[in-house]
Amino acid sequence: MLRKVLVTSMFVLALAAAAGAQTKVNFAGQCAKPDLMNAIPIADRPNHAYAISQAKCTYTKSAEIGGAKATSAVGWTTDEIRGDSDRFHGYFEETWSNGDKILYTYEGKGTLKAGAFQGADETWSVIRGTGAHKGVKGKGTCKVTGNADGTVTFDCEGELQHPAPKPATPAKKAK
Repeated sequence: MLRKVLVTSMFVLALAAAAGAQTKVNFAGQCAKPDLMNAIPIADRPNHAYAISQAKCTYTKSAEIGGAKATSAVGWTTDEIRGDSDRFHGYFEETWSNGDKILYTYEGKGTLKAGAFQGADETWSVIRGTGAHKGVKGKGTCKVTGNADGTVTFDCEGELQHPAPKPATPAKKAK
């Protein structure tokens, strides 16, 4: 039961933005069943537990920035499961085709039915990026759906802003 529940918290955040401009983004994908997890039951009532998990995700819809696309991601999530509800927060690191990375944080609330994940709503925000994504900022929301095989699919939207390129400094004249 908890294995399926833990999948709820693996949500992907892909990016797309034009340099220096705030850009609306929409992206989608799928996360596998968690490949690392631990759940600790809490003795105050049935079906109450804290859990931590890790899952790998891929994109079915990814935007392109400067010729690069988000190709894969790993998410780490902590959950508090209470009966048929799940409150979670976590971190998500995506890797782009050019090797750059973006790290996000996310949180939300999901629902379960007979221990199986049904869906969740979450909010996300960018923590930092590397390479071409250095200085990126952004936030948004995702709708997540549980699948019978324990995977999840997601559909996200939001806004991103990459910093404007710094103007070149003029060369000093030789005397």
